[in-house]
Amino acid sequence: MVTKNIPIILQLDGGIGRVLCATPAIKRLAERTGQKLNIITGHPDALHENPHVHKIYNLDHAYLWEDVVRHGEFINPEPYHNHLYYNQQHHLIQSFNYLINDKCEDFTPPLLYLSCEEKRWGEELVAARRADSGNTKPIVVLQAFGASASYDVGTGEFKDNSYRSLPMDRTNFLLKQLENDCIFINASHIPLLQDNVWQQPFTLRQLFSVIAACDFVVSVDSFASHAGAAFGKSGILFIGGTYGQNVGYSNYIMIHRDDYPKAYFPNRFFGFVDKQNEGALDFSDTELIAIAQTIRQCEVSNIDLGTQLDVTHQDKINQDSL
Repeated sequence: MVTKNIPIILQLDGGIGRVLCATPAIKRLAERTGQKLNIITGHPDALHENPHVHKIYNLDHAYLWEDVVRHGEFINPEPYHNHLYYNQQHHLIQSFNYLINDKCEDFTPPLLYLSCEEKRWGEELVAARRADSGNTKPIVVLQAFGASASYDVGTGEFKDNSYRSLPMDRTNFLLKQLENDCIFINASHIPLLQDNVWQQPFTLRQLFSVIAACDFVVSVDSFASHAGAAFGKSGILFIGGTYGQNVGYSNYIMIHRDDYPKAYFPNRFFGFVDKQNEGALDFSDTELIAIAQTIRQCEVSNIDLGTQLDVTHQDKINQDSL
C-alpha cells in the first residue's frame, strides 16, 4: 500500500538486466499513484530519459539515507524471493510487477528511452559498419559473456562461476562459422579480436543505441537480451544456468543444451550450487555449426523463429502466455 503525498523511493538491486525488467512496473506504479518516483540503483544509465522517473540516485550516493530515503516511502522489491519466479511461473518482468503493483501479473517488454542524439549516434555507427561490408552483411550485436565472466589474456583462462557465458573457445568457434555472413558488434566487457567483430569501448547508453539500430541480437542471459527485447529485435538467446520462462522473450530463439540447467539456484539466497551447471554452455562443434546456420537463416532469410534445430534444444516462449 502506497502512502499519498510523499515521494516513492524504489531501490533496484542487481544488474542492468534486472533494472530493465523493472521498467514496466515502474511505469505502472507512476501512473497508478500519480506520485513522484525516485529510483536508487547501481545502474542509473539504464533509466536515463525515462519519463516515469523523477530522480535517479546511484547506490553509492553520499548521504543516501538522510537526503533521499527518509523523505519518502521506501520500496525494495526482490523478485528472486518470489515463489512464482523461482518456480518458473513468472518472468522477471511479471515478478517485479507483482511485487510493486499489488500483485499485478501483467507482462510487457522492457522500456528503454533514447534521446534523438543517442538514436542518431547508433544509427550512424551501424550504417558505417554496414558500409564496411559494401552493405551486404547484417549487423549483429553480440554479448557472449555475462558480467561475472573474466578472461586472462596471458594464460587464456576463462571463468564464469554463474555458467551464463559462452566459453571463449566456443565463442571463437561460432564467430569463425559466421565470418563471411555477419558483422558483429561486441557488447561484452571482454574483447573479441576476430576480423568480423567490431571492437571499441562503449558506454551503456551507446550500447543501447547500437542495439536499437542493429539487425539482430545474439546474447547470453544478460542485459543485451533485455535491451533487444525493449527495441523489438529478433535474436538468439543462450540459456545456461537459468530458465527461459524467467528471462526469455517471444522474439528470441532460446537455446540450451539438453538436461541443463542441472541445478537452478537464483542468487541473493545464502549458499552456492558448486559446479552443478558446469558445461551448460559448452556446445560441441556440431551444435555450434547448427546454431550458426540458424543465426544465418534468421537474419538473412528472415525464417520463422519456431524453426527447429537438429542438435540443440530450443524453446520459443509464447508472449500471450506470460
